[in-house]
Amino acid sequence: MSDTQNSDNPSMSSRRSALALGGGIAALLASITSGGAAFAAEKPVAEPVDGPYPEPPHEKTAGPIKPGRGSTLNGKVAVVTGAARGIGRAIAVEYAANGADVIALDIAGPVSPTADAAPATRQELEETVTMIRDFGRRGEAVVADIRKISELRAAAHHVEKIYGKIDCVVANAAIQGWKPLLEMADDDWQDQIENNLTGTANTVRAFAPKMVARNYGRLILLSSMQRRMGTMTGAAYSASKWGILGLMKSAALEFGRYNITCNAILRGGPHFSDRAISYHLA
Repeated sequence: MSDTQNSDNPSMSSRRSALALGGGIAALLASITSGGAAFAAEKPVAEPVDGPYPEPPHEKTAGPIKPGRGSTLNGKVAVVTGAARGIGRAIAVEYAANGADVIALDIAGPVSPTADAAPATRQELEETVTMIRDFGRRGEAVVADIRKISELRAAAHHVEKIYGKIDCVVANAAIQGWKPLLEMADDDWQDQIENNLTGTANTVRAFAPKMVARNYGRLILLSSMQRRMGTMTGAAYSASKWGILGLMKSAALEFGRYNITCNAILRGGPHFSDRAISYHLA
């Protein structure tokens, strides 16, 4: 049921209010008396971290990256942001393994002191490109800051000039910091919103015109399960990822007439173990 339908139904609104006041307070009290202290004591760990990493069961993973998964990426040109390592690298290499030429875009340097991860490096970005080329596809590293739309527009122009087209853009680049709302500095909030939400919007705004001109394109935006549930000491990140869903839906409505789709991936799970997922690049 949509939010609009809920708001037009008085009985439903009353029921939701009762749940919020009753069940919400009960849940809060339960967390304080039982597991609240343990949860608060669990501190996030900056990544990359040393292994061993948690592995999903075999039936819930695609397994090691390998060619021939039956995809339709042959001859496609894709751009992946935040591709120096982690999820961005995994997506870029998976695309290459299944026939796409991939431009790996990353700032390859510091973004913000609030970020809990060590900055990506030029060496890591070049390693991603090497992995792309190992599958026989064209690959290129582009260093750009997604907060600066002029750099993204220059990248879009470059890709179109060299590769002739842009079929798919995966907006993956993001940072995360952990600060309680009442303790965070202004930059702790602003840097995550500017990079994660505004940077994703910049990516769409910079590359979509190239797709509109060809009347074809695929935009994939990385959100998170944290946008849905919220996170203790992670309000800025959660808010930025919730905003991406509104951006995605709006872009889908605007660009559909040009044969351009826009979808979001909500990565993660209830315990956020995705922060230490091992990506097999064999």
